[in-house]
Amino acid sequence: MSYLDTCYLIAFIDKKDDVRRHENREIGRALSGNKRERYKIGIPVIGEAFSIINMKCQKDIKRKRDAFKTLENMLDECVLEIVGLGSTSDAFIYARDLMEICTDGYANSALTPMDALITADALIDNECQTIYTKDSNLLMNVELRDKVNEIRENIDASYPKLNFLSFKY
Repeated sequence: MSYLDTCYLIAFIDKKDDVRRHENREIGRALSGNKRERYKIGIPVIGEAFSIINMKCQKDIKRKRDAFKTLENMLDECVLEIVGLGSTSDAFIYARDLMEICTDGYANSALTPMDALITADALIDNECQTIYTKDSNLLMNVELRDKVNEIRENIDASYPKLNFLSFKY
C-alpha cells in the first residue's frame, strides 16, 4: 500500500497535467497492469489538489469536471482509497516533529505542513510501505527519512520501513 502526495494525485486525475505528460509511461504503468497497486490519499490532499487544478485552469470547467470524475472512478475502482489522519492527534504531533528537522533557514529545504501531514499519516498506517512524492526533502534528506522510520518503529516495531519514491526512476 502506498500514499500519493498532491503532485501525484493531480497527475493521476488530470490528463493535461505537466507531471503526467512528463512521466506518462511511469504513471500509466502505475495505473494499469495485472497487479495494480492501491494508493491512499488523505482528504487534505484532495482539497489541495483541486485548489491547484482550479488555479491552473480557472476557465476550463470541463477539465476540472473531468478530473473530479476521474477521481470518482478511481475511488469506485479501488485504485485510490481516502484515509483520515488516524483517530488521535498523533499525526499532527509527528508532522510538527518532522517539520522541525527541516529548519536550516533555506525556504526550499523546509518541509511544508501538507507534506508533513501526508508523511505523518503514512507513518501511522501499518499497511503503508511507500510514499510517492516529488518533494526533494522527502526524497533526499536522510535525517528526515531516518526520523520517519524511527517514529514508525517506536509506534510498532513490526511496521515496515517507509520508502520515498518518485515514479520517474
